[in-house]
Amino acid sequence: RPPRSTLFPYPTLFRSLDIALAAVADADTVVVVGPPRDVPAGVTVVCEDPPRRGPVAALAAGFAALPDGRADVVVLAADLPLITRATVAALAATRGDAPVALAADESGHRQYLTAVWDSAALASALTANRLRMRDLLPDDVVTAPVAGVDDVDTP
Repeated sequence: RPPRSTLFPYPTLFRSLDIALAAVADADTVVVVGPPRDVPAGVTVVCEDPPRRGPVAALAAGFAALPDGRADVVVLAADLPLITRATVAALAATRGDAPVALAADESGHRQYLTAVWDSAALASALTANRLRMRDLLPDDVVTAPVAGVDDVDTP
């Protein structure tokens, strides 16, 4: 089933936001977190307060902008120039009953900003007041190796 909501909690590279938006074109709600920018109709843009506090603050700001009644929440960094709808769908299918499915890049590194969360699990994680993405994760996280999720702006 297509994701219900999608968040993009971090800075973008040239054209990468457009690619990420295409990867979640079937989502009911899309929220981009960051400075004001031109986005397609129907996409909401919010910024964490204060700006640039990091991915957890950005994720919380984006999550707060989602409507009530959400189900799966796709979290994507906007620095994934190879992300596709198929990748997002595979990650969503991997989650099953787990609270969150994280993508792993070709080296096996978890990509905390390429994930599908159960919205209740994400809401609970965000109330814990953590500073790092990895600290939000419950014990029963599922990790799935997927192509096209290498972090292009980290050396």
